[in-house]
Amino acid sequence: MVYTAMFLLKYLPISLVDTIPVIDVGAIDNIKLGQIKVLPGISEIKERTVVVDNGDEHQFDAIIFVTTYKNVATKWLKDFSSIFLEHGTLINWKGEIGLYYVGFSKRGIAGVSIDAIVIFNDIKITLRECMMLFALGLTCYYVVKFR
Repeated sequence: MVYTAMFLLKYLPISLVDTIPVIDVGAIDNIKLGQIKVLPGISEIKERTVVVDNGDEHQFDAIIFVTTYKNVATKWLKDFSSIFLEHGTLINWKGEIGLYYVGFSKRGIAGVSIDAIVIFNDIKITLRECMMLFALGLTCYYVVKFR
């Protein structure tokens, strides 16, 4: 197992400092087939545009920000005071509209499925509200601010 992990480090951008590298079954095959694209580290996020370390920009409909088991979200967010304490402890699972936090509860990684259900239901409510606004001829636009 250790040999396999060390072998993968040659080919995948995985850091072993304060993290546990995890790749699900089938991901490596999908990377080789080009179905999953591995990008360099993220240097900046501007609304729906992600700028990676080599300067390339990529557009996304949705951005899922994963911080590993150590919370580094406080380094990315401009204003995290309503969501996290200074040292990274979660205060609220829902940040600005469109930004959610998964796995930071006392249940940790074991509570991710419960977190996902709660977030799904919140997104469903938000979409219903947007559909009602659209029906009235109004727009529904949410912005998440990053550093």
